[in-house]
Amino acid sequence: MSGRGAAALCAVGVLADAAGAACPVAADMEGGVRLELANGDSEVFRRTGAATVESVLTVGGAEQTRFSYARGVYLLESIEMEGGALVPSSRATFAFPTRPEGTPEPAPGHGWGLRIVATYGGEPVAEMLGIRFGAPGEATIGDCALEVLPVEQRIYEDGELVAREERNYIPALGFSYALAWHEDARVDRYDYVKIEAVE
Repeated sequence: MSGRGAAALCAVGVLADAAGAACPVAADMEGGVRLELANGDSEVFRRTGAATVESVLTVGGAEQTRFSYARGVYLLESIEMEGGALVPSSRATFAFPTRPEGTPEPAPGHGWGLRIVATYGGEPVAEMLGIRFGAPGEATIGDCALEVLPVEQRIYEDGELVAREERNYIPALGFSYALAWHEDARVDRYDYVKIEAVE
């Protein structure tokens, strides 16, 4: 799965269904909130600062990639993992023109177009990002109904669109999760079956 890729929403944010399922709340972001995909892979999101969130993607039962985000949306870094350890040579960084706390808070109908420097394996690449937040809506994962804000991110290199990502931002929890990644003629879509607090 790729990691590249508001206040106006319902204050409740994450709701249990009629059966009374325990759905994550903001306080759970300290210990982590896990999203499980239909194929058995999972991603755990944790708050790491006032404006930063980290996630760890587990594939086939092994931790594979760690992602760091500003506002739970704007990717700052990705790095692969092996045996629980980080692999420095795999680090990719994305230099924004402001610190994480200076990035725009997600809000319905708002957007952000900016130039960044992405560094892959030590090689810098100039990229242009076009990020747009849609209208508030609702998504259901397992037994939990989530108030969400759709996010679309377009990535350009040398003026050419090279990839597009769709995500859902959960204001009540302060992070976004990937829905689809579009690159060349390929589209990878992600189907989630459970969301829960990490115990």
